[in-house]
Amino acid sequence: MNFSRIGFVIVIEFFLGKVCDAVEVAGKNVMSKSSSVTTELVSHRYGEQAGHATSEGLDAAGHAIGTGWAAFKIRKAFNPKMF
Repeated sequence: MNFSRIGFVIVIEFFLGKVCDAVEVAGKNVMSKSSSVTTELVSHRYGEQAGHATSEGLDAAGHAIGTGWAAFKIRKAFNPKMF
């Protein structure tokens, strides 16, 4: 195999990893802001108790998504050719 081709593949994998990391951070920021805005809206419209329940539900959903993403990254780390 040509060494320049190997270098190109390594560079592409590096940049794809950086893009995935950036998307992960952006997704966390969007989820956080959406959660706070939604909680505020529900609190205003339906009361503090409903707002608190909404916040708890959205926090749980965010943790579930984060756990799934972490599991995906762990699997990818152990077997990168699988993806």
